[in-house]
Amino acid sequence: MRKIESVDRFLAYATGVLAFFGAAMFVSATSGLAARGEAIMGDIVAQVGLGLGGGGLAAYLISRVPHRRLRAYAVGLFAVATLATAAVFVPGLGVSHGGATRWLDLGVITAQPLELLKIAYVVVLAALLGRRRGVDGWRGVISYGTVTAVVGAVLIAQPDRDGFILLGATGFAMLLAAGAEWRKLGL
Repeated sequence: MRKIESVDRFLAYATGVLAFFGAAMFVSATSGLAARGEAIMGDIVAQVGLGLGGGGLAAYLISRVPHRRLRAYAVGLFAVATLATAAVFVPGLGVSHGGATRWLDLGVITAQPLELLKIAYVVVLAALLGRRRGVDGWRGVISYGTVTAVVGAVLIAQPDRDGFILLGATGFAMLLAAGAEWRKLGL
C-alpha cells in the first residue's frame, strides 16, 4: 500500500509541476500581446485561475471518489461525455472556429466537451480492463477498439485528429499496462 501511495504522490507532484510550467508558458506566450498594448490580463487570470485552480480542485475531488464507484458509473459517464462531444453539431449550440466545430456555447462561456471525454474515456477503459483483471485474450483489445472507434467517429467529424490521437495513444498505453500482447496490439 505504501508503494502505491508514493506513486500517487509522485504523480500528483509531477502533474502540479507540469500544470505550473504550462501556465507559465501561457503567460509567456501572451506577454507579447501585452507589450503591444492589448488588454489581456483578464484572459490570463481566467486561463490560469480556471486551469490551475479549477483543474486542481477537480483533480482533487475526483481522486477522492472510490474507484469502485467510478467503475459503476463508467459507461454512463462515457455516454454523457460522448453525447456532449457530439452536441457540437447541433445548430446554435456548437461553435465553429478555424474550420473546426469543437466548442459548445453555454451562454456565459464556451466549453470544449473533449476535456470531459478524456476523463470518461480513461475511466470506461479502466473499468473494462479492470473487470477482466487485465487483458484476457482478445477481449481487452476488442474493448479498446470499440471504445476508441466511438470516440474516433465523433472526433474525426469535428475534425479533432490531435484529440483522437491523444486518446488512442492513452488507451494503447493502458492496454500495455494491463498486459496485452504486442502481436495482438500490432493488429
